[in-house]
Amino acid sequence: MRLCGLIFFDLKMPRDIQILQDFFNRQAQRHGDNVKSLAWESDFTQRVRFLVLSEIAPLNDMRILDVGCGKADMYAFFNEEGIPVEYYGVDCSLEMIKLARKIHPGARIFYRDFLRDEQYPEIDYAISSGVANVLTPNNREYIEAIIRKMFALAKKGVAVNMLSTYAPGNKKNTGMYFYSPEYMLTFALKLTPKVSLRHDYLPNDFTLYLYKEE
Repeated sequence: MRLCGLIFFDLKMPRDIQILQDFFNRQAQRHGDNVKSLAWESDFTQRVRFLVLSEIAPLNDMRILDVGCGKADMYAFFNEEGIPVEYYGVDCSLEMIKLARKIHPGARIFYRDFLRDEQYPEIDYAISSGVANVLTPNNREYIEAIIRKMFALAKKGVAVNMLSTYAPGNKKNTGMYFYSPEYMLTFALKLTPKVSLRHDYLPNDFTLYLYKEE
């Protein structure tokens, strides 16, 4: 495995990570190989999110890092769609990692705290689906740190989705955090001028594409 250089981040949000670990450990134990373990509404909405994330660029033969991979459903998505990628998944929930390794024994999946650990394979795109939607004390700061590191690691770009503040009232689960698309677009533009925002595929969701300038 080819490893990238060290990238250090001053992380001051251990409580956020603990909340996410505890939440997804419980979800994995309770629901197993079911989309509910990831707190998604349905298999359909998860697949729509994956389709949109995969539209960042032609991904054939690209090296992909799935940040917050859960039970590695994105790995299965690429296989089902016939998109040949070099897939790596990382998650901070040990129970999710155990589940992912059981379901997908051939996938390269790592139990790591993404922001604290430094050794990662060289990748073309970093992709993440709902990595920080669960309500924590510092959601916005946490997702910003994740996106910064994803962008630093990726050679070509980043695709990440979040719940939207424009979601209809009946879609706003009180245990989740909803992000301002305008704020997150402004944040992304501080990293690169090449940014796209998608808010056209589900009523409670948006996706950001961030591209390296080359």
